[in-house]
Order: sequence, then structure tokens, then C-alpha cells
Amino acid sequence: MRTLQELCCVYISLLRSVYLVEQNNHFLSSGSNSYEKHLMFERLYKSAADDIDLAAERFVGLFGEECLDIKQQAEIIKLSLNQFSGQDLVQVAIDIETKFLSIGEVFYEKVEKLGKMTLGLSDALTSIASNRETSLYLLQQANKTNKDDYMKNAVQRRISTLKQAQQAIFEPEAL
Repeated sequence: MRTLQELCCVYISLLRSVYLVEQNNHFLSSGSNSYEKHLMFERLYKSAADDIDLAAERFVGLFGEECLDIKQQAEIIKLSLNQFSGQDLVQVAIDIETKFLSIGEVFYEKVEKLGKMTLGLSDALTSIASNRETSLYLLQQANKTNKDDYMKNAVQRRISTLKQAQQAIFEPEAL
């Protein structure tokens, strides 16, 4: 079993990965609704930055500086960024937020089991989980909009193709 400090480092590292993915997605937002996505990702990565600060300060205060081993963080961040990348920016963000929330639950349970949970730490962890759930909701709404836009565009393409076919049938010179 990992030490408490290692568990804290994993938690912080994945939260930092969430931040990096969402900040990068902010930079890369393009296409339909790109400005909306740009602003949404900005909101999400800023929220993640605040969550990182809250968790890191709490961990150091309660468990020591070993919780923030930068080399261990770098290794974990590298692994998570390799796992959470792709062309669909919204889906990648959904995937990493979902993973963070599941790891957050396990982390909470392990800290409790070790008898190291304090009221303040519990409050911080549940606050972070609440923020990440809000982010996940926003991403799911954006994902729904992306799919709706795709369907609208698909319908428009079909209509255009049918109009062209109709012209070709009734106007032989259009062939």
C-alpha cells in the first residue's frame, strides 16, 4: 500500500493533469461554438487551479512537504496526459474529470481508513469534488451541444445533396 504522502501526490498530480488538459483545450478551441468552448475551458482550468491550491496547502499543512514531490508528480502527470489526449477536446476533458472524481472518492476513503481525516480536510476534498462535478456537468452539456450541432450539420448536408440531385434530374445540363 502507498504511504499517505504518496496518495496525496497522486491526488494532486491528477488534479494538475485536469488543469493542464483543460488549459490546453482552452488554447485549442476551434470550430463551431469555439468562443463558448474557449470561455468554458478557461472557467474549468481556473477552477482546477483553485482546487490544486486548496488541496496542496491542506496536504502540506497536515502531512508535510513530501506530499508534493515534484519528480513523482511529473511522472504521474506524464502518464495521465498520455492516457487523456485526443481530438475531441470536450470528451477528453469529460474522461479526465470522471477519472479524477473516481480517484478522489478512493483517496477520501483511504485517508479516512488511515484515521487521518480532519473536518477541514473533509471539507476541502468535498468542495473540490463539488467543483469537479460542476465542471463535468458543463462538459456534458457542451458535449451534447456538439452532438446536436453535428446532427444539424449532417441534416444540412443531406438536404444540400438532395437539392443537387434534384437539380441534376430536372436539369440535364447540370450533370
